[in-house]
Amino acid sequence: MEKRRAGVPPLKKIAYDATASGESNWWDEAETAAIEQRKVDAIFSQMEEYKKVAEEAVNEKQRIQEIKIDELLSSVQGTEVGASDACEMVKTAVLNCREHLFTISQLRKRAAQMKEIPQKEKPSISKDEITGYIERVDALENQVHALISKCPPNYTKLAKTLEQENKELFLSIEELTKKIESLLQKEQSVRQEMQEMQQSMVSASEAAEAKQRVLQKESKQSADEKIILQKRVDELYLALETLNSTIVDRARDLENTVDNKIDCVNDCHLKIKELQDKEIDRLEEVAFLVRKYIDTGKKNDSLLLELAEVQNELKLERDRPTAECTEKTAVPDTQKIEEEMHALRRELERSQVDYLERKASAHYHKRKAVQYEADLALAKKTAASLEAANKALHDRLQILQNSTKTVFSSETDIELYQRMIRCSVCCTNIKDVALKRCMHLLCRSCIDSRMASRQKTCPLCGTTCTPSDIVSVYL
Repeated sequence: MEKRRAGVPPLKKIAYDATASGESNWWDEAETAAIEQRKVDAIFSQMEEYKKVAEEAVNEKQRIQEIKIDELLSSVQGTEVGASDACEMVKTAVLNCREHLFTISQLRKRAAQMKEIPQKEKPSISKDEITGYIERVDALENQVHALISKCPPNYTKLAKTLEQENKELFLSIEELTKKIESLLQKEQSVRQEMQEMQQSMVSASEAAEAKQRVLQKESKQSADEKIILQKRVDELYLALETLNSTIVDRARDLENTVDNKIDCVNDCHLKIKELQDKEIDRLEEVAFLVRKYIDTGKKNDSLLLELAEVQNELKLERDRPTAECTEKTAVPDTQKIEEEMHALRRELERSQVDYLERKASAHYHKRKAVQYEADLALAKKTAASLEAANKALHDRLQILQNSTKTVFSSETDIELYQRMIRCSVCCTNIKDVALKRCMHLLCRSCIDSRMASRQKTCPLCGTTCTPSDIVSVYL
């Protein structure tokens, strides 16, 4: 093992153990590092002691300031020469104290830096520096104690500076009070403006609430109207969908078999005839209602004329002087006339009610007639389109029949083509569905049964498919 001579003599006896290994002058690297670490710890402990001494010096300084200031002032007032000498001595002592405090602060910083260094690393301070600092600190500490004990500090200048600062603070306080008063006045004006603004805001909010209520009512009305219109549109869409579905079903039936197409055309003709008959009956009803409406109008006119004549007669009888008639004969005549008037008025009211009811029914029947005319026109258009489709299918069928006669020479070819058209899974139904993923043709029943059993794969190639991949095909 490598051994070397210790390059640093022990600083104090506490730096290492008083054992044989500790007292010897030969150490290995681990022991030297441990001894150096102990020395550094000893230095730090001494620095802590110096810090405590400095704190005690500061406390002593404060104590002297509090207790002996009166004695210093009395001695300065009693002897002028002694006061000047004392001031100079105090100045020098203060300067020395400041230097000592500066050195102490530097030592504290150095100690903090040394504490931050990890333990394994070697300290950057050499032995000579540490011993020099220790001796210097001891000397400075002794000087500080001697100066503090001999010459207490002079606080006359400090008192004057404090008075000046007090005056400046008083002036600044006055300025601040003026500023505070101006700010309070501004705050009052701002509060008044805020109150006015709040009042205006309240009035504006009330007006806005009123407008909002009106807008809410209008929006509710518009929403109700929209709902009603949407319901009507939905009803119309349902009617259109039903018509489209019926048309599609009829078209499919026509495409499947020719006989069904002919029956469908006949049914359409029958329905058209029924609609025409119904339309004729409704038109007759409308004409009857119109005649009745005209008759009731004429009756109402005649009743109004009679009522006017009766009123004129009553006026003439009232104006005519009747000296011959007595009061007994006049009273029953007027009662009869009034009863007739009441009866005529009742008949007039009844006729007006009948007139209004018949007018409403006439309008209703007119609307129905227009609607039935539109339905009839649509039915005629569908019938015409179905007839055209039927003719085209008949022509196509004839062409196909003629082509089959010429092309298909044997029954084997026909069977082959039938197998191609039929589903390859059930071999009975015709192919009417295609899968987008693999483009295989199948029948609807086979695909629906597989989807119902959650077998979402093609039965021919096994590719996965979804209901959105199913497309209807018409062969």
